[in-house]
Amino acid sequence: LIYLGWKMWISPVSTMSSGDNLQDVNNEIASFIQGFMISASNPKVILFYVAFLPTFMDLTVLSAADIVLASFLTFVALLLG
Repeated sequence: LIYLGWKMWISPVSTMSSGDNLQDVNNEIASFIQGFMISASNPKVILFYVAFLPTFMDLTVLSAADIVLASFLTFVALLLG
């Protein structure tokens, strides 16, 4: 790890030209989707939510709005992570 860190530290920094903006936006969107899918499909994360949510929410009385709110909060938490 020290070797990899040193190589990253001394490697030259590439500069972007003005024509790469659209490609950069597409790469950022693709990176976001990839990161979200990795987090959302991780078995440890799935097991965490399956074990965690029933202890704080009564799943039998949730309305559609509650499910949307919980999904949104989960999305935001994964986005921040």
